[in-house]
Amino acid sequence: MKNKILYNYFFILFSIIPISLLVGSAVSSINILIISISFLIYLFYLKNWQFLKNKNIQLLLILYCYFIFNSFISLDFNVGVARNFGFIQYILFFIALNYFFYRYEKFSKIIFFWFLVVVVVFLDILFESYTGKNILGFGYGFHERIFSFFKDEPKVGGYMNCFYLIIVGYFFNIYNSKSLKIKYLIVIMSVLFLLSIFLTGERSNTIKALIAFFIFFTLNKNFSIKEKIICFITPVLLFGVIYINSDYLKYRYGSLINKRLKINSTVNYVKKEIINIKNENKIEISDEEKDNFNRSLGANYLRLYLSSLRVVKNYPIFGVGNKNYRIVTCTKYSTESGGTVKYQLYKSQSSKEHEIFNSSYICNTHPHQIYFEFLSEHGIVGTLILLVIFFKLIFQILRGINFNQNNVQLGCIVYVILIFMPIIPSGSFFNNYTSTLFWINFSLMFAINRNINIFK
Repeated sequence: MKNKILYNYFFILFSIIPISLLVGSAVSSINILIISISFLIYLFYLKNWQFLKNKNIQLLLILYCYFIFNSFISLDFNVGVARNFGFIQYILFFIALNYFFYRYEKFSKIIFFWFLVVVVVFLDILFESYTGKNILGFGYGFHERIFSFFKDEPKVGGYMNCFYLIIVGYFFNIYNSKSLKIKYLIVIMSVLFLLSIFLTGERSNTIKALIAFFIFFTLNKNFSIKEKIICFITPVLLFGVIYINSDYLKYRYGSLINKRLKINSTVNYVKKEIINIKNENKIEISDEEKDNFNRSLGANYLRLYLSSLRVVKNYPIFGVGNKNYRIVTCTKYSTESGGTVKYQLYKSQSSKEHEIFNSSYICNTHPHQIYFEFLSEHGIVGTLILLVIFFKLIFQILRGINFNQNNVQLGCIVYVILIFMPIIPSGSFFNNYTSTLFWINFSLMFAINRNINIFK
């Protein structure tokens, strides 16, 4: 009886994760925290700590020790301390998911409940793309991104990106030996999920989703080469037809092929900026180069990347500290009234405020790219620690996976690998929302396979 209550309790907590993410980052963080604390209490009740001998857990604990160290070397201890010390909740989440997937075979049914929630979000995206508002009345209409249940935050593309391959892999696992019709229905479902991400207008998430789709079906053993080619051509043709007939999508994605883009001028601008970063000599950049750079694809992101390189130059070893990027880039010094006054504005991102902070940095909360975030906030040493641990865990999975047997694990691995994709803009890796999406996939790619589950 006690085991049944425990099972149902955690089954509900894990099942509502997609809903909690839709309600808000604070709610999803509370849900993850409840899972972590509840499971920690249960571990003390079991008095079974054998899993601590698992090398994967030991690597994650080393990572946690590094984060604690990072707090004490940060520019502002108070800014990043909660994020660093709170990292333990994701390790406990990882352990809990592994435990319940290993002990209860039916625990994988939580993915079916995730599927139901994602279908609702998918339908809402279609509704908003047609009407300009979602079913709850959120949205801003033409020439604005689709927000769905996230009200005014462009997150829904990343949300769908997190879950769609998990769900597709889940149905492939269940119906692996069934009829061809069911197999093609699953393909159609995956294309529709992919379409919803495309409709959001979130360019970086669309690029990642397309790459993930191609990798997933390339490695999927359920299809012949001919069938895989059909799978690849179908979304390209579908998206092409929709793009041609949609002014909104032309507006969002048109900059990717903007004829005004002048590559040579942009490259020259970036080269001169990098030289300026390396030394104190200011190299003149022509007005034409500035103008073409400002109109070029990703100019704002390039500015952020260059700004983060300046942070790395000034704090090369351990960086400024987790979440401290905003401290460096969004601090203004004034010498009014004969003294030095420091002003901090962490959330300013408008172009006007960029001009106010007319210095070597661009004011923002983070660099919007995972490697620049690692380097600026953790320095060269911290970045090496982070990448060595994560890549060691990922490549360990790749060595032991059988792609023909576990499509959920395949979907999770593809998602996790693309998180570390260079150049493409991304959210802050350590942000609560982004972290939750990452740890869902990262934890599940271990938990779903009994051969590498940490409780084996």
